[in-house]
Amino acid sequence: MFFNECVTPQEVKNEYRKLAKANHPDLGGDTATMQAINAEYHERLAELDRSKFQGSDGKEHTYYYKQDIEQEIIEKVQALLVELKGYEHITVDVIGSWVWVDGTRKEDKGARAVLKEHKFRWHSKRSKWYYRKAAYRTRYNDKMSYEDLKNVYGCSTFKAEREQEKERKGIAA
Repeated sequence: MFFNECVTPQEVKNEYRKLAKANHPDLGGDTATMQAINAEYHERLAELDRSKFQGSDGKEHTYYYKQDIEQEIIEKVQALLVELKGYEHITVDVIGSWVWVDGTRKEDKGARAVLKEHKFRWHSKRSKWYYRKAAYRTRYNDKMSYEDLKNVYGCSTFKAEREQEKERKGIAA
């Protein structure tokens, strides 16, 4: 129904991002619809488990579905977007099973406190905050550039909305 046209994990995740922005209850959507989207999202990714796909780096990759990690990432990003509203200069990237946050400034003490509360760590080489599930075994390669990571593992980017945009959408709805 929601993800029938999606043939790669990245297409499913990109479509999920669009659907979540339009249907999430915190953004004016319906809870039942969002629950249906979440259920179908996990079903479709489970169907794509161990599927081969061409990455944006031109190489063939295998996708491994892990529902607990996917769900934790969804919840983490949704919470961040709600709690970081008003920090329009901050971007959230989901790369593989890692969540990266860029754009925090020294004076953004509130945003930094939110990130620490959600167990994000500072990556000094990349100058970004990151989160990954602690128990998850990773094959992370710190010799790859950030752009290479995006190309190999796929990237979905989110931005917190300005408070004025949220208020305007609430009035218009």
